[in-house]
Amino acid sequence: MHHGGAGTLAAAMRAGVPQLILAMMADHLMWAAQLKRLKVGSGQRFSATTEKSLVADLRRVLARNIPPGPERSPPG
Repeated sequence: MHHGGAGTLAAAMRAGVPQLILAMMADHLMWAAQLKRLKVGSGQRFSATTEKSLVADLRRVLARNIPPGPERSPPG
């Protein structure tokens, strides 16, 4: 779980770690959408997060087995 910055996202993707973005800026939402598209994580606005949504999202992303590898790394 992190804020959705590109550096944090890239490091987690290289490591094959499931990700949950709690976005605070527009670019963080864009990265969250890419994680969802790749089926390697999820995200939502930090301001919209509730205890219930946080627990549900964490359970969902932690249930996935995400292999590490360059095919999961974002461009750049």
